[in-house]
Amino acid sequence: MKNTKLKVSYNEMYGKKIKMNEYYEIWSYLKKIDKKAKILDVGCGYGVLLEKFIETGSGIDNNIEHVKICRSKGLNVVYGEAERIPYKNDQFDCVILMQALEHSFYPNKVFEEIFRVLKKGGLFICTTPSYMSPNAWGDITHIRPYSLYGLRNLAIDHGFKIKKLYASSTIGENNLFTRFIFRRLANSRAFPYLQKILYLICIKDHL
Repeated sequence: MKNTKLKVSYNEMYGKKIKMNEYYEIWSYLKKIDKKAKILDVGCGYGVLLEKFIETGSGIDNNIEHVKICRSKGLNVVYGEAERIPYKNDQFDCVILMQALEHSFYPNKVFEEIFRVLKKGGLFICTTPSYMSPNAWGDITHIRPYSLYGLRNLAIDHGFKIKKLYASSTIGENNLFTRFIFRRLANSRAFPYLQKILYLICIKDHL
């Protein structure tokens, strides 16, 4: 059988409203850090987040078309993989891993590399689909889904200190009231099936 390539990028396959909610969620943390902080976006896609950090932001992506698009915007993006980040130790104040972990065969290596390139006390922001999400199983590019428990252990095992770990339901995310209600339900033991996207906010612990 003749091999074919996926013609639609992951950015376009993924739901736009859900994606934008994630961008806003991540931005709520990024806007609090120093404007001179060096930021690395691993699996940066089209560079939506990096556009806010043109002078201090860097990105890597294993899709050469994404790299070309980012560079056309004037962004500092290079071709690279999360398992082998092409930067030296202790270089960044913040690393973002948005909807990328689930694509890796080697999550331990991904976390090792992020820990390596982060400065002491640096911020690590990670989002990934919950194992309860249809998107986690329906996307053929996904290797494995995660639970809050699994994501927690992955972070702790690699030296990170967890600041926040929670799930969003994606239901009512565009309204503050319904977001609050459904997030409370999603993070309770009674309604785990409401979990759709997991958020991990942690720092490189002082070792």
